[in-house]
Amino acid sequence: PLLRTIEELSVQFLLIEIAAALSHNVGVQINQVNSLLGDVADGSYPNRTLDLKMASDSINTEMNRSRRYSRPLSVLVFQLTREASIGKEFKGVEKDLFSHFMAAKIGRIVNEHARQTDLIMRDYDYRFIVLCPETNEQAALTLAQRIYQAIVNGVDRQAVWSTASFPDEALSFDGLFERAVSRLAPIEEKEKAELVN
Repeated sequence: PLLRTIEELSVQFLLIEIAAALSHNVGVQINQVNSLLGDVADGSYPNRTLDLKMASDSINTEMNRSRRYSRPLSVLVFQLTREASIGKEFKGVEKDLFSHFMAAKIGRIVNEHARQTDLIMRDYDYRFIVLCPETNEQAALTLAQRIYQAIVNGVDRQAVWSTASFPDEALSFDGLFERAVSRLAPIEEKEKAELVN
């Protein structure tokens, strides 16, 4: 009985190891497919949008410049509303493909309407962030309105946007970003209530 229990445990352990290896391989394949879909979408809608995580050096450079020379800087954030979320009507691979193409198209629209000096980024929630050096609050509002209209007209979906400006509202990029994102939810709720009424 003891030998049989040891054999059963070793078979179970071997099966667990095989399942773990297969799960890892599936995860690697999914990441490769996601990367490929992103590359195909970016090839269809080329733009200079950076991943937010990879833009930290550029962000720090602009923030330091604004601090050192006491110059304004603004952060704009754009996001599709929950009702218009990316790929809501699709499932599985179709949803992933649609999400990548929608994000690439929005990235291209933002690129076409932002200035050359602006740093354009996207985070994992498909929010588009525009870091605008030498831009005060009033100029940021004007630019954000222009980009917002282009997004809504270009992808035929509802979006929300918000801004935050340095040094009036926060002293770091993270603070500016959090401030702008915190304003998105109330804006979306307000627009949703206006649609109901």
